[in-house]
Parts: sequence; structure tokens; C-alpha cells
Amino acid sequence: MFAGHMSDVDCVRFHPNSLYLATGSSDTTCRLWDVQRGACVRVFMGHKGAVTSMAMSPDGKYLASASTDQSIILWDLAGGRQVKTMTGHTSLINSLSFSACSSMLVSGSCDWTVRCWDVKGPGGARSKRDGKEQIEVDGFGLASRSNINGPREEGKLPEGGVEEEKTSNESVDLIATFPTKRTPIINVQFTPRNLCLVAGTYIPPPEQPSTTGP
Repeated sequence: MFAGHMSDVDCVRFHPNSLYLATGSSDTTCRLWDVQRGACVRVFMGHKGAVTSMAMSPDGKYLASASTDQSIILWDLAGGRQVKTMTGHTSLINSLSFSACSSMLVSGSCDWTVRCWDVKGPGGARSKRDGKEQIEVDGFGLASRSNINGPREEGKLPEGGVEEEKTSNESVDLIATFPTKRTPIINVQFTPRNLCLVAGTYIPPPEQPSTTGP
């Protein structure tokens, strides 16, 4: 038995070596436990709301946790320290998953988006700049951003990418945002070949009242 949280335990993840177990709780903390001894070896404090999802990196170095405060925190397991905070979602974050090489993190949210984060890159708030950014996906399925300069025709997207509006709460390590059609994302998972699978429940748009007479 693992006892120590002060509220409900909402998510559980094993370390890749199966010797440690991570738990996330409504008490806003994550804890790392020694499976054989049943002892808590790390307490991670930094969220302002209940922890809703966690993921362990395949290389065993990082723990990612998401919270009702709409943030994702990356933790260094060896040192027990907070590496950085990733922000950009505008609703509850339901699922997290690391890529096979541990360099990318994917999150799924009730804001109808899937977002990709650079694990190795620096964090921090995005500086406000004029213009927009373009998300380009190469033949290997890797997404990258580039700045779009110059005028364009109203209502048309630039070729080769998807235009995305900047939001003030995005951190600099946000690589790409993939919106869905009215689908809150329930689960995201990376395969060993770095394919990302996403699951959600489509919400039909409300029916428009009829304007025609009987």
C-alpha cells in the first residue's frame, strides 16, 4: 500500500524499469514511490489544481504531469526538480504521451486540440511578435514552425502548412497545435514507431431552429 496523498489519487504510471511508481492527486502533487519498499522517494509540487494526467518518458528521465490549471509540468526524476512549465491549452488536459525517443510530448484536451511540445527545448512565455506562424509537417511526420511574412489574400491559407493564431498563454516549446472538429480528446498514445494515435468523442453541433413556416 502506498499512503501519503492528502486527497484522491487520479492517475498512476509505472517507471520504464518497473521499480518506481508515479501517482497524481487532487491534492495538486505528484509522488514517486519505490515499489519494493512502498516508500515515497519524491514529492513534486508546482501545480495549482488537481493532477489529471501523467506520462513517463521512455528513457526514464522525465515525468510529465497535467493539471486542471491547464498547464503541463516537466519534472526531472533524478533530481526531483521542475524542469519547465508548458502552457497553451484552454481547457482540461486529459492525456499525455511521450514519443519513443523522449524528445516530444503530445497532449490531448477538452479544448478540442492535440498539441505537440518540445521536451528538450527551453520553456517560458512566448514573446509577442507581429505576424503569424505556420506549422509545416515533413515527410516523416515531424512538425515545425516558421514565421509567415508579407501580405496574403484574405481568407486563404499559405501553401504547405496550417496557419495558427497566437494566444497569449502559449509557451515557446509548443511545436504544433492540431485542432479537431468539435472533438474533446480523451486519449493520446505514441507507438514504438512514433506514430501518434488520438481518441475522442465527437460533439455534434446544435441543431439550428427552422425558419420556414408550416
